[in-house]
Amino acid sequence: MSTPERLSAKLEQLLAAEQRDKRLPSIAAAVARDGEIVWESAVGMADVEAGAEATPDTQYRVGSITKTFTAVAIMQLRDAGKLDLEDTLDLHVDGAAHKPTIRRLLSHASGLQRETHDDSWLTLRFAPPDELLETLDAAEMVLAPGARFHYSNLAYALLGIVVERVSGVPYMDYVRQQLFEPVGLTRLSFETLPPAAKGYIAQPYADGVWNAVDVETGAWASAGQLWGTVGDLCRWGEFLADPDEAVLAKRAPRRCEPCRSSPSTNAGSRATGSV
Repeated sequence: MSTPERLSAKLEQLLAAEQRDKRLPSIAAAVARDGEIVWESAVGMADVEAGAEATPDTQYRVGSITKTFTAVAIMQLRDAGKLDLEDTLDLHVDGAAHKPTIRRLLSHASGLQRETHDDSWLTLRFAPPDELLETLDAAEMVLAPGARFHYSNLAYALLGIVVERVSGVPYMDYVRQQLFEPVGLTRLSFETLPPAAKGYIAQPYADGVWNAVDVETGAWASAGQLWGTVGDLCRWGEFLADPDEAVLAKRAPRRCEPCRSSPSTNAGSRATGSV
């Protein structure tokens, strides 16, 4: 399947205009249809100092799109009977100072503050999971649980820890094994896989670019660590729209009346009723 010449030219024009108007060092875009990439392109410099031009295979940091992988990981564990969306956080994370339900963490309705109490995104120091949990009591509940939507990176950091505790597998390894590999996402990763675009800061009224600080997000990896290409993001979007049942059920499995035991104190494994 190919894109008509006139449409392809229009897409190239829109891409160039977006780079110009937003003063972007580089930009990449792709279009997928029926499981196939039908158009992709890139303009600008992925690495200004090295003179490396961007291509559709250039990785960019995709930030909070990482949260969609965390959410799917949670739903996989729910489908496997290892957790329930109405479980409170402390059922899987022993000693958690706050106890919102997993459903509310997923939907940004937990009431937890958006970031860490120590402003990690300003200091660029991100605690590992154990340290995050040790200081969780310092995090504020800015709203009553379920009161309304309030975006929270902290909530998704905690969900990443839930994935680890329930599956018994480190979060990044779980996502690689259970999502990247079966969906065929070869250019998505938690670290850069060259070619990758450098991070830059561009000022609206000044020429030139300034290097951005590289960030390793520690316990916050499940909220915003991923790097990827536009092609793999298209494939992921198509998967979310029409999941492969071998990876993610389109409908929640029906279960018998509650016959669940108390959670174990080790990896967070749980006994559930039969599907």
